[in-house]
Amino acid sequence: MPGYCLHCHFNDSYAFSDRDDVRRCKDCGQLTAKWKESLVGLKVHKRRKADISATYDGVTVVSHRFKQICEQNKLTGAVFIPLPSDPAFFRITSLKIVKFDPVPAETEFENLCPTCGQYESVTGVTPITLRRRSVVPDMGFARTDLEFASNDEKHPLILCGVSAGKILKEARLRGLEFESF
Repeated sequence: MPGYCLHCHFNDSYAFSDRDDVRRCKDCGQLTAKWKESLVGLKVHKRRKADISATYDGVTVVSHRFKQICEQNKLTGAVFIPLPSDPAFFRITSLKIVKFDPVPAETEFENLCPTCGQYESVTGVTPITLRRRSVVPDMGFARTDLEFASNDEKHPLILCGVSAGKILKEARLRGLEFESF
């Protein structure tokens, strides 16, 4: 089933930069447990009144308003993790993982680290194509199994179904852009 990829602008902040308490590979310096690390200290520096934005190191942040719209409309699959230093904002993710098909997008995987098994860079996401049997819920969210960008910026794509996308579009959430797939 088709859907939408959610896109947003940067919010001029970092979640992991200059932190010595995060786990990194001793050889390549990649974050080894990025999505398990605490977000203590993350403050959205340049809000621009956006309901969705991203840190330079790949953490997608949403407003309380974004969360409320999802809850009021019973959208499924989104997980909202409060920012300890700014309770008006949440990191958004999904426990529903769909498999991205890298062949149509000619996705490139560069510089595999033999120690941690991560690539320095994963590029090429268009066209967004999911593998067979990978379904984004019509009224919900999912994330891709692959993470795209370079170094600390790597992040999964956040996807939503067609009906969920219609609800989000009608809500006119600030900063939210859609790409059909």
